[in-house]
Amino acid sequence: MADMHMMVDIETLDTEVTAVVLSIGMVIYDPLTITRDSLDSCPTLYYPLDIQPQLERGRTIGGDTVVWWSRQSAEARGVFTEQPRVSPIYVLSEIVNTLSRYQVQHVWGNGVDFDNAIISSLAKSFGAIKPLNYKHNRCFRTLKAMLKQHIPEEATVPMGTHHNALDDAVYQAVQHGYMHRAYTNAAYPDVP
Repeated sequence: MADMHMMVDIETLDTEVTAVVLSIGMVIYDPLTITRDSLDSCPTLYYPLDIQPQLERGRTIGGDTVVWWSRQSAEARGVFTEQPRVSPIYVLSEIVNTLSRYQVQHVWGNGVDFDNAIISSLAKSFGAIKPLNYKHNRCFRTLKAMLKQHIPEEATVPMGTHHNALDDAVYQAVQHGYMHRAYTNAAYPDVP
């Protein structure tokens, strides 16, 4: 079986680890084969989360983030009105189940202190099982800073709605595939 990865992207109402999470998007993929043309074979999950239960547990809203959202596209701001919204407990459980079902060993988020850290904090707020094991967390932002020269121009063209959690996760996963393959080919030139 392939070495499976999951790219996670979240949209929030704050930049702190305690942020209210508006939505979570995930794509499961093999970085050796993922391209824009192969996305139909990649399982995806997308959940808009209930906000009120998060507020009741002390999750935070940042004024700067609210202002930032007011400047985003109407399509991106659609996250505020999406229905049905899902319980954070349910979503956290689905992440655990998905990681197990696909035997995911690498969970990528866009920032060492953002996506994955906020999901772990969300689990703590709800007394839920922490879905992301620290051994499996990976930072896409760091990887991209190191290897972005290996992303072809066609893979930098935006996909879907910018700041939609699922669209951003898929876009990042495709870029990760190109960087992963470039690194693998450089490190192991005799491996096809």
